Amino acid sequence: MEAQGTRRLPIHVSLTRPLLVAGGEKEWTQYNWLICLGIGVMLGQPWALGVMLVVASIVQYFLRRSAKDDPQGLGILERHWKYQPFYPDAAVDGAKGYKPHEKQGLGEGIVVQAFKLFSQGKKRRGK
Repeated sequence: MEAQGTRRLPIHVSLTRPLLVAGGEKEWTQYNWLICLGIGVMLGQPWALGVMLVVASIVQYFLRRSAKDDPQGLGILERHWKYQPFYPDAAVDGAKGYKPHEKQGLGEGIVVQAFKLFSQGKKRRGK
């Protein structure tokens, strides 16, 4: 028995389904076919276009297999490569360690300054 006041809203399938083209991730599939067809056309030989179509088909097979395991896997890998310089996998030799008991050179915060001014004002009024 459902509690009164609860609502059930259906979520459309297109909002939850991954964006796949020909079974692979959309961006990577487009990169694959544009690069292979571009190279085949630029070489200007009929056999080169056929070879590039075969290469693109093989790459597409692996893109489909990758998307079958994890539809967002290549996007995650791309994001990992993008942010790797910011988050190195090991400690850096010259990095300064954080020491909370030492002053870090930032000075007093605005909250501390406001508290000092507020407490000084009360002392003056009390005298």
